[in-house]
Amino acid sequence: QPLTTIHLYPKNEEIPHEKPSFKKEVIGKNASYEFGDIIPFEVTTEIPLDILDYKKFVIMDDSDSALHYQKDSLKLTQEGNELSGIYNVSTRANGFTIDFTDIKALGAFAGKTVTVSYEMQLVAEVSKTDLFTNIAKLDTDHETIERKVEVETGGMKFKKVDLKEQTTGLKNAEFHVLNNKDQLLIKTEAGYTWTEDSADNQLVTLVSDSQGAFEINGLAYGEYSLQEVKAPTGYQLSNQPVTFTVSADSYQKSGDLPLKVVNLQTEVPPTDPSEPNE
Repeated sequence: QPLTTIHLYPKNEEIPHEKPSFKKEVIGKNASYEFGDIIPFEVTTEIPLDILDYKKFVIMDDSDSALHYQKDSLKLTQEGNELSGIYNVSTRANGFTIDFTDIKALGAFAGKTVTVSYEMQLVAEVSKTDLFTNIAKLDTDHETIERKVEVETGGMKFKKVDLKEQTTGLKNAEFHVLNNKDQLLIKTEAGYTWTEDSADNQLVTLVSDSQGAFEINGLAYGEYSLQEVKAPTGYQLSNQPVTFTVSADSYQKSGDLPLKVVNLQTEVPPTDPSEPNE
């Protein structure tokens, strides 16, 4: 029998899966950093349109040991509005994990960008590198995506030698480090800072080893100088500052060809043969 009205209902449509966008960056990134600097990071991801088909959506962040996560700096926002109640956070010395436990609630943000912002501090440590890595990872039941950024610091390696016999390394020479404002380098628990107080008990003192070698790392790129404060035994104290430039790879490159810092032997007065020996 003919009907005057026909009701049409759409068939359930399956949303095709697409790899979610996932980005990581250093906000206002500098060319280099100094031990002690606090560095802002940001991770962004667009919540997939098919998020309701997910069972797991986890963001993890881990760094080299020199980058320390700053407590309470972590924020999750969407268009400037802070998110809460749909995830759990666990933190560690060098990173964190965000586990979105309420996938259904996360579905309200499908197709929208969620931003994770946080801070890391580049702390002073003995290191053979001047390049430090931070890696963010998005782990889901569909894929795992990694994004890596690096922050750079700089330094220089030196060798204390005899002025005339420059293959001879001199031990136990001591130096302070100055910047281009003639401020002295000091070391705190976290890193470096600068002072005009030459009597500060936190002054960094570089000491040459048995081969004459010594070094500094963890400085921002720029111009610096060494001021000798103690000469090797049997040598004259140098009053002339030794200038050096910290740049990309200067720490690594100076390992093969360290900057030589010379000293002149102390003159020994000649013995008068007419004087009796004691």
